Amino acid sequence: MKKLLIPAFIAVSMMANAEEVKLANFLTKTAIAGDARVLYNVTDTDGASTTPDYYTSRLRLNTTTKINDNFSYGMRLKFEDVIIGNTDKAVLTVDRAFMDYKMGAHSLRVGRMGSPIYVLSDMLIDTDVEGFAYSTKFNDTQVKAGFLLKNAATSTETADENSIIYVQGIQTIKLGTGNLLVEASAYSETKEKTSTAKDMTAFTAGAEYSLSLDGSVSMAKAKGQISMSDADDDNTGFTIGLTAGAKEIKAKGNWQGTVEYKSMDKNAFITVNGDTKLDRKVTKASFITYIAPSTNLELAYTMTDFNATATKDKNVLEASLNYSF
Repeated sequence: MKKLLIPAFIAVSMMANAEEVKLANFLTKTAIAGDARVLYNVTDTDGASTTPDYYTSRLRLNTTTKINDNFSYGMRLKFEDVIIGNTDKAVLTVDRAFMDYKMGAHSLRVGRMGSPIYVLSDMLIDTDVEGFAYSTKFNDTQVKAGFLLKNAATSTETADENSIIYVQGIQTIKLGTGNLLVEASAYSETKEKTSTAKDMTAFTAGAEYSLSLDGSVSMAKAKGQISMSDADDDNTGFTIGLTAGAKEIKAKGNWQGTVEYKSMDKNAFITVNGDTKLDRKVTKASFITYIAPSTNLELAYTMTDFNATATKDKNVLEASLNYSF
């Protein structure tokens, strides 16, 4: 029952801080933030627009409660409404619920969280996970390690999940007028007992060079990352990308543009969950610009070339209006 470790750990931490976790204290120490998005999607599958255009509206509400100098709790509610033709599907979920413990340079996050792994491209991993995530930093070196769970059957299954152990090292080096970040990571995935697939080990290594500039283009980044697994074949992949524009989209005239390319074999990396996109080549161009205070417009065009001949290639155009509060 590996999945029960997470709520059990959080429950014990709350009991250890029972006096400070009282409702009155909990409410006064809670900060609230969030974001809202309206997205329009056009998908063209191998030259034919077989998928209807659709709108998605999304509202996310984040709460962070600082209990004391060591403990805090976080939660995120997500409401998403997808409209395709005459079909309207609205879903309310708790997509994040976690506890943070910090002591000096050490931190531990337990629960349902965003990816705790530092990745140079969200084209490799862009997903929420559950588990234990540890991080520490000394000088310019950061070390991350953790134990993550992936449900193998249904959302109610608790006895038979994949589990993932990872360790990652990140080194920041001052190079000229910019910073060079180098990462190396190792992952070990243990399949569920009922699976016929063998366990997998994977590795990544990458670098990102960021440069501070003057003027409207105040930042430029170049990055690349390779991945490899211990599978017998189809076990390599890489991503490269360029980003330029403003460091933050906060004022009139701020913008940021990114171009990325990814090529991943079907066994190039472990499958964290359904969001892990393998066995394909992807080219993506995106542009973000300031519209109003706390509001930006984002355009993204993604071309996907699937390695499997039975899967049709597709192009996706997305336009979204994003507001944060």
